[in-house]
Amino acid sequence: IEKHLRVLENAGLRAVSLETEIIAIARSVAPPDSTPTLVVDLGARATDMAIVDSGQIVFTRSIGTAGEALTRALASQLKLEPAQAEEYKKAYGVDPAQLEGKVKGAIGPIIDVVVKEMEKALEFYRSKHAENPVKRVVLTGGTAGLPEVVSLIAQKLGIEVQLADPFARLEKEQEIIAKLPEGAAPLYAIAIGLALKEVS
Repeated sequence: IEKHLRVLENAGLRAVSLETEIIAIARSVAPPDSTPTLVVDLGARATDMAIVDSGQIVFTRSIGTAGEALTRALASQLKLEPAQAEEYKKAYGVDPAQLEGKVKGAIGPIIDVVVKEMEKALEFYRSKHAENPVKRVVLTGGTAGLPEVVSLIAQKLGIEVQLADPFARLEKEQEIIAKLPEGAAPLYAIAIGLALKEVS
C-alpha cells in the first residue's frame, strides 16, 4: 500500500480510497442477487479467489501460481524463449488439438494446481453451507481467456464455469464495446468494480 501511495504522491495525486482487486472484481461480476459464486482472478503473478454470497465476500484465498508460471513451464518443457512461450500460451492454451497437445501437456499440470485450490475453497464453503453450495465459477484475468481453459476447469470441477462479463449490468455504449478486442471483457472487471463502488 505504501508503495502505491508513494507513486501517487510523486505524481502529485492524493488517494481518496484504496481497495483490493478481488473486492472490486467481486462487485462487478457477482451482484447481490446472484447465487453463491466462486470468483477467480487468474492473473499474471497470483490467482485470487473469493466466494461471494448475496453480494458479500465470505471467503478469500490467494496463491502464487498464475499466468507467469504457465509461461515458465511452457518455456522449460518446449525449450522456448519466454516471449515465444507467452505467444504459444495465448494462441493454443489447453486445446489438445493444437501442436499435438504439447502446450496443454506443459501447462496442464500448473492449471491442475489452481483447480485443486479452487476445489478446496468450494469444499470449505460446502462444509459450512451445505444447504446452499456454490453453483457457479466466474473467471477473470488474462489467463482466463486462454483457449479451452473455461471448458477444462468446468470439466474438472463439475459445475458451471464462465468467463466474467463485467459489462452485463451496465448501460453500454455499443460503439465503445465494439472497439474492445475480442475476449477482453474479463480484463475490465477491476476497473468496472471500482467505478461501481461509487454507485452501489
